[in-house]
Amino acid sequence: MRGSVADAFAIVIRNRTGFSYGLSGMFLLGIILALINRSQQVYVDIYGLGPLLSARPLPPCRGPQSSGSWSIHVC
Repeated sequence: MRGSVADAFAIVIRNRTGFSYGLSGMFLLGIILALINRSQQVYVDIYGLGPLLSARPLPPCRGPQSSGSWSIHVC
Protein backbone atom coordinates (compact mmCIF):
# COMPACT_ATOMS: atom_id res chain seq x y z
CA MET A 1 0.00 0.00 0.00
CA ARG A 2 2.81 2.37 -0.78
CA GLY A 3 1.55 5.83 -1.60
CA SER A 4 -2.08 5.21 -0.72
CA VAL A 5 -2.34 8.40 1.35
CA ALA A 6 -0.64 10.45 -1.36
CA ASP A 7 -2.91 8.92 -4.00
CA ALA A 8 -6.03 9.74 -1.96
CA PHE A 9 -4.78 13.28 -1.42
CA ALA A 10 -4.21 13.68 -5.17
CA ILE A 11 -7.75 12.45 -5.91
CA VAL A 12 -9.24 15.03 -3.55
CA ILE A 13 -7.09 17.82 -4.97
CA ARG A 14 -8.12 16.95 -8.53
CA ASN A 15 -11.82 16.78 -7.63
CA ARG A 16 -13.20 20.33 -7.80
CA THR A 17 -16.10 19.66 -5.41
CA GLY A 18 -13.93 17.98 -2.81
CA PHE A 19 -11.30 20.68 -3.04
CA SER A 20 -13.95 23.41 -2.68
CA TYR A 21 -15.45 21.76 0.40
CA GLY A 22 -12.01 21.37 1.94
CA LEU A 23 -11.06 24.97 1.21
CA SER A 24 -14.33 26.38 2.57
CA GLY A 25 -14.05 24.20 5.67
CA MET A 26 -10.53 25.47 6.23
CA PHE A 27 -11.68 29.10 6.03
CA LEU A 28 -14.67 28.51 8.32
CA LEU A 29 -12.50 26.78 10.91
CA GLY A 30 -10.02 29.67 10.71
CA ILE A 31 -12.81 32.18 11.32
CA ILE A 32 -14.14 30.23 14.31
CA LEU A 33 -10.67 29.92 15.84
CA ALA A 34 -10.04 33.64 15.28
CA LEU A 35 -13.30 34.49 17.07
CA ILE A 36 -12.39 32.24 19.99
CA ASN A 37 -8.93 33.79 20.16
CA ARG A 38 -10.37 37.33 20.17
CA SER A 39 -13.14 36.67 22.73
CA GLN A 40 -11.03 37.41 25.82
CA GLN A 41 -9.97 40.79 24.44
CA VAL A 42 -13.60 41.67 23.71
CA TYR A 43 -14.77 40.68 27.18
CA VAL A 44 -11.94 42.57 28.88
CA ASP A 45 -11.85 45.74 26.75
CA ILE A 46 -15.52 46.25 25.89
CA TYR A 47 -17.42 44.67 28.77
CA GLY A 48 -14.81 45.19 31.52
CA LEU A 49 -14.97 41.59 32.75
CA GLY A 50 -11.22 41.20 33.24
CA PRO A 51 -11.30 39.99 36.87
CA LEU A 52 -13.88 37.33 36.00
CA LEU A 53 -11.62 35.86 33.29
CA SER A 54 -8.56 35.38 35.47
CA ALA A 55 -7.08 31.92 35.62
CA ARG A 56 -8.06 30.27 38.88
CA PRO A 57 -7.22 26.77 40.05
CA LEU A 58 -10.04 24.26 39.82
CA PRO A 59 -11.63 23.11 43.08
CA PRO A 60 -10.67 19.64 44.27
CA CYS A 61 -12.87 16.72 43.27
CA ARG A 62 -15.42 15.62 45.83
CA GLY A 63 -15.96 12.21 44.29
CA PRO A 64 -19.22 10.67 43.13
CA GLN A 65 -22.39 12.32 44.39
CA SER A 66 -25.59 10.31 44.59
CA SER A 67 -28.77 11.99 43.39
CA GLY A 68 -31.64 9.50 43.38
CA SER A 69 -30.97 6.93 40.70
CA TRP A 70 -28.11 8.98 39.18
CA SER A 71 -24.51 8.93 40.27
CA ILE A 72 -22.73 12.18 39.35
CA HIS A 73 -19.00 12.74 39.55
CA VAL A 74 -18.54 16.37 40.66
CA CYS A 75 -15.18 18.06 40.20
